[in-house]
Amino acid sequence: MSSEASSQTSTSSSSSTSSSSISSLSSSSPSSSVSSSSSSQVAVPIVDAGPLASVEAGAVFRFSPTATAVNGQTIVSYLWEQIDITDVRVILDNEDQPNSSFSAPYVSATTTLKFRLTVTDDLNGTSSDTTSVTINADPDAPKIHVTFPTPGANYNPSSNDNKIAIFGKAQTKAGSSLSKITVIAITENGSTSPVNAVISGNNWRASDFSIPADISSITFNVVAEDSLERISEAYLRLGTSETKRALLFPNSRTPKGLLWDEEEKILWLLHSGFFTDSVRLEPINPRSGAVGDSILTQPLATHTMIFNKDQSEFIVSGGVWSETAKLHSVQKSDGLITVISGDERGNGEELGIASAGLSLASGENHIYVGENNTNGFSGIMRIDISTGNREVLLESEDRESPGYAIADIAYNELNGEVIIIYNNYIESSIHSWNPDTKILKKINKTDTKLINKGKIIIFGEDVFAISAGTNLIKINLSTGLVSPISNNLIRTGGFDKLFTYSASDQLFYIISRTEIDDELGHVISVVDELSGHVIDLVGQ
Repeated sequence: MSSEASSQTSTSSSSSTSSSSISSLSSSSPSSSVSSSSSSQVAVPIVDAGPLASVEAGAVFRFSPTATAVNGQTIVSYLWEQIDITDVRVILDNEDQPNSSFSAPYVSATTTLKFRLTVTDDLNGTSSDTTSVTINADPDAPKIHVTFPTPGANYNPSSNDNKIAIFGKAQTKAGSSLSKITVIAITENGSTSPVNAVISGNNWRASDFSIPADISSITFNVVAEDSLERISEAYLRLGTSETKRALLFPNSRTPKGLLWDEEEKILWLLHSGFFTDSVRLEPINPRSGAVGDSILTQPLATHTMIFNKDQSEFIVSGGVWSETAKLHSVQKSDGLITVISGDERGNGEELGIASAGLSLASGENHIYVGENNTNGFSGIMRIDISTGNREVLLESEDRESPGYAIADIAYNELNGEVIIIYNNYIESSIHSWNPDTKILKKINKTDTKLINKGKIIIFGEDVFAISAGTNLIKINLSTGLVSPISNNLIRTGGFDKLFTYSASDQLFYIISRTEIDDELGHVISVVDELSGHVIDLVGQ
């Protein structure tokens, strides 16, 4: 360890706070927040918490304040407190002594902490002053990234069986490798025992921390060590509440589509009010829940959306009652809108205003459209992207037709079949339909049903879907085996859930309608695929 004397340097004078004006003190003296047992104004101690300072990670820092009692009084107590809002927490040694100290943690990024010193005299007069200490990170130490849970999110212990997983990545300098990750969960009730994470390359994961239910927050301390014994630490704080969630937007708006952007590592949410000029296509920060500005450059009738192959543009379907529906392209870079297919481009059966599902066949340059229209075409179309021509593959003739009441579709690139879930006002099974043989077959081999109006996502040989409103499940397309992922989803708004999947992080993002403080609205939850644990983004 570095010595105390060499590990701290003064950079400027400290700041002070005042909640009461003391006219007898000059403006140049350190001002103080004041408390006294007497109802009249009294002189209070003069305190200076010391200069702003810096310290190297791993070194010991010792405060050097000055405090003077006035009018013959005596200072009887000192109290140091950390008051910044960073996730980095230090343990103060001798916090009731003027020269308290702490060991600077091995932060992975340079971090400034703020401290307050409060002194009290023998007449119960108090004064406070603050100072800051910057901890300089080792530039060669591992850089820690926590993928899940996201900082500042809300975690509900009881709905997660009082357990949580934490995982992420660590970047090391050339010539070294990640050798050890240790994680500690800290609550106001105490700390858990350190857990060594499982490491695979630069990825790490620690599973099934036991978290008490009666707490208000959790702080995770993640310590990484590389093969050259360089150390860094990261801190992550979560709120814990049965009810604490933040509505991203009110119930008057309807979510139409939710997509994960693998390139930019953000979410895109399509939602609307009653009129087309109220439609928004907005980026959402998946770590904070903060919502950006809509990229749309003109009003747009919408019902659902998908990405194109390289995620450079959105493919959006929809229409209004007075017009023929269209399939649009929306450029992600500038919001430019063009028509892919509709009355002014392409030939064939008209699109319905409420396309039930879109799926891209990237190898064919086609878009498959599931239609569910009470006063028009219902079934499956295939649209040629280059010409906009619409080809009917499956048309519903009656309620027994395989093209009737489609809720969503997904094109299976592995065998050219279309995966279908139905909106028949009861819970539905997953089916596959072969455009060449026209054969419809049930996929899931158990009685597991999926919510009506449900959405599905296909990834590799698996289909992801929501069952019974609260259960996220996986169905293998080859075997029909149904595997649970999580049964901890928000229990309200079961039929209106949209979700998307980050394959690189193995995380699901699910938007649900719920009620918070007597107000209906929508919230986004994040689900870890491996553990099934759920957190809620808290919004802006």
